[in-house]
Amino acid sequence: MKSLELKPNKEILLETLESDTIGRNIELTRFIRLLHDIEGNFSIAIDNDWGTGKTFFVKQAKMILDAYNEHSYDYEQYNSERIRNIVEKYIEYKKAVENKNISLYLVVYYNAWENDNQKSPLLSLIYEIIKVAKIDTNETDISINKEKIIKDGLSAIVKHFSGIDIKELLDCVKAKDKDIFKEIKEQKSIKEQVDNILNNLLLEHGERLVIFIDELDRCRPTFAVELLEQIKHYFDNDKITFVFSTNIKQLQYTIKKYYGEAFEAKRYLDKFFDLIIILNDFNLEKYFNFMKFNEDDIDDIYEIICKKIIKIYNLNLRDILKFYQITRIAIENKRYIYNNFKDKNNMTNKFLMYYFLPIIIALKIKDYNQYENFIAGKNYKCINNLLMDKDIIEYLKVLLCLGKNFKLESSVVRKNLILIYKAIFVEQYIDKSSIKIGELEFTKETRKILFEAEGLLSRFARYN
Repeated sequence: MKSLELKPNKEILLETLESDTIGRNIELTRFIRLLHDIEGNFSIAIDNDWGTGKTFFVKQAKMILDAYNEHSYDYEQYNSERIRNIVEKYIEYKKAVENKNISLYLVVYYNAWENDNQKSPLLSLIYEIIKVAKIDTNETDISINKEKIIKDGLSAIVKHFSGIDIKELLDCVKAKDKDIFKEIKEQKSIKEQVDNILNNLLLEHGERLVIFIDELDRCRPTFAVELLEQIKHYFDNDKITFVFSTNIKQLQYTIKKYYGEAFEAKRYLDKFFDLIIILNDFNLEKYFNFMKFNEDDIDDIYEIICKKIIKIYNLNLRDILKFYQITRIAIENKRYIYNNFKDKNNMTNKFLMYYFLPIIIALKIKDYNQYENFIAGKNYKCINNLLMDKDIIEYLKVLLCLGKNFKLESSVVRKNLILIYKAIFVEQYIDKSSIKIGELEFTKETRKILFEAEGLLSRFARYN
C-alpha cells in the first residue's frame, strides 16, 4: 500500500497533463493565451478554496512555458517535446501563439509558505529568480557585461539589507537560521538595482518574466503583507507578470490579522490584483478514472454511492484522495463481502458497508462536528440530501433486499432509512435484542461492526 497523494513533481505534473486528469487542460491553454496577451506590469490572482488544485494548475502552466524556452532551468528536450505535443492540440493554444514568439518567457515559481521564515521577502524572491536564471554568484571571473551588472546589482541590494557579501547572503538564505537582514532605507536605489537585475536577466533568458507566487494565504501575516508591499514597491517593471495562486477569502483574514479586524482587506487586495480568476470545478469522472476507482473488484452500487456522496458533500481534490484511500482499505475486498453476505442476516452488514460507511468517512473528512453529531444519533439530516437523488433511491431498494424493479415509493424508502439510522445510532437495545426493518436486522453489535470497518482494522479491510 502506498500513499495516493499526488505530489506536484515533474513526473506527476506531466502524467496528469497528458491524461487531463481533472479536465482542466482547456483552462490551462486559455490561461496561457491570457498571459500572451498581457502588456506592461500586470498582476493576476487565481482564486479557489484549499485543496482544489491551484498549485497543480500554476506548476503545469510553468511547465508549459518552460517547454518553449531552452534557457529555462527546467528545460528538457524530450519532455518539452511531449508537453508541446499535448498543448498544441488545443485551438486555444494555437490562437495564443499565432504570430508570436512563445519561447521568450523566464518563469519563476515561488512558494511563499516555504519562505515565510525568512526575514526579507524581497531577498528570498530575488534568490529564487537568480536560481532559475542559473546565475552563478560564486563566480568571480564574470566577463559578460550583463552578468556583471546582475552581480553588482545583487551585491548592492545585499549591502543595503545586511552589509555582507553576496555569497554569505545566499548561504544564510539556504540555512534559514540567521537574522542578518535590516530595514531598507534607500528605496529608490533598491528599486533601480532590482530593475537592473531583471532587465539584464531578460536580455538572455526571455522578453518577459512570469513569477508564480503560491501559498501566500498560508503565510504569517507579517510576511504576507511585506511580500505584497515589496512586490508593489520594487517589481513594477513593465516586463513582469505576477500570478498569485491563493484563497482570497483566507488571504483577507491574514491581512486583517496584520492591520486589524476593521481593516478593508478586500479593497487593499484590489490594489495588488489587476485580475482575479476563479478556477472552474474539476471533472469528477475523469478524476475517478485516473484513480481507477471503478476497478473490476468494486461493485457498481458502491461506486455510484461514493460518487454521489462526493458531489453532495462537495469534497475537494485533496478530500477525495483521502476519501478514496480510506474507502478502498475499508471495503475493497468485495469477494469476502459477497462470500459472507449471501444469507439475509449478513445482508445487514453489506448495507452498512455500502451506504453508511462512506457517509461517515466523508463527514469525518469534511466536517468533524457533523460527523460527531451523526454517529451520536443527532443528525440524520446528513442522509436526506442523498435521498433526493433518484439513482440512490433505486440502489437503496437493492441494498434493502427489495429488488431493483420492486415498485416502492421513494417516501417509503426514506422512512425506512430514517428508521435504520435510529436503529444503528440511537437505539440502546435495553428491552429488545434486535430491530427488523424490511429484510434487514439490527442489534447492539451493528454499530460496533460499522465502527470497526471505519477504524480500518476490521475483517473487511484490504491493504494491498
